[in-house]
Amino acid sequence: MTISNIVSSLSKILDESLLSAYNNKVFSACSVGVIYPAGKELRSLIRFIGETGRYPGEKVTFDCLYDLASLTKPIVITLSILKLIKNGLLDFKTTVGSVFIDETVADTLRNVNIKDLLCHNAGLVAHRDYWQKMCTMESHQAAAWLLENLLSERVDSAAEKHVYSDLGYMLLGFMIEKLSGQRLDSFFNTQIAKPLGLQDTLFYPVSRCPKNVKPFAATGYCPWSNDLLHGTVHDDNCRSLGGVAGHAGLFGTISAVNRICEELLRLMENKPSELSISSTLFDQCTTRIGNSEWTAGFNLPSGYGSSSGRHFSSRSIGHLGFTGTSFWIDPDQKVAVSLLTNRVIMGENQLGIKKLRPRVHNRIMELFLGK
Repeated sequence: MTISNIVSSLSKILDESLLSAYNNKVFSACSVGVIYPAGKELRSLIRFIGETGRYPGEKVTFDCLYDLASLTKPIVITLSILKLIKNGLLDFKTTVGSVFIDETVADTLRNVNIKDLLCHNAGLVAHRDYWQKMCTMESHQAAAWLLENLLSERVDSAAEKHVYSDLGYMLLGFMIEKLSGQRLDSFFNTQIAKPLGLQDTLFYPVSRCPKNVKPFAATGYCPWSNDLLHGTVHDDNCRSLGGVAGHAGLFGTISAVNRICEELLRLMENKPSELSISSTLFDQCTTRIGNSEWTAGFNLPSGYGSSSGRHFSSRSIGHLGFTGTSFWIDPDQKVAVSLLTNRVIMGENQLGIKKLRPRVHNRIMELFLGK
């Protein structure tokens, strides 16, 4: 199949899928990016549809910024941890207690290590509504209060492991700050985003980016201020921290997320990447942990019912975000798909996005597989 035929067929698939979902009110805004092979090179295609939800009639454009929600976890936390490992400041066996030597750490949490936290294997609970307390504090006070409470979390050795936990990634964010001596958003910008030229398209939009300057997709209303959230993180815990956390807070355009996926795909193919992380090191973040669907930072296809659909290979990695975002990367087919939406603006029902993700992935992969 020629490149022009691929582009034409792929554009048709994406336009039809997105228009159908838009008409069915799955989201108000959506952008999708596909990385695909063209000979020895990788190419990308981006399509978008809808309205931002900020102002009546404001259309989605190429540079629309989305609240990436939990895509923050692999893009910010995992990549930042790898940078710190490369720089010799920690390793996967570094424990919570060895980082927070001057703080009081619960006995059961003290020996939990970086790898356990990354792969959701630490035994921490999934979520707590810390925001109910933190929303009454200044952001620096909230951060200190949250760290103290995270470090007091007791890990039940008999608890079910591989529980997807926001708490673990909140804690990892604090560990990165402690070891780097920088705020998390600053470290990510200098070590990951800026070297890739993504500092203006992949960032935490706190203080440095007035929300009316760039076209942010809105995600709904804040329950305690009733303000429309656009350029302000949707996650309550992150928002009450001032917008910077390890589990959420990152915003980005489809081209920026596409670029990250392309660099990760290069690492999975054992090719040089501008992330300046070795493929050997990154391999340790793509290996299944036990019988779970998790690696150290990424989700794996779960078989029937997976958001990746039916055709992504078992070596694929991906992640989902609560606001309606996702990416999946298949090193066998050399294909990556990033899907960014603001589905939460439509309410709590997740059925639409759960149907859309595998449907889009199936149609894209069937094109490249010749099915």
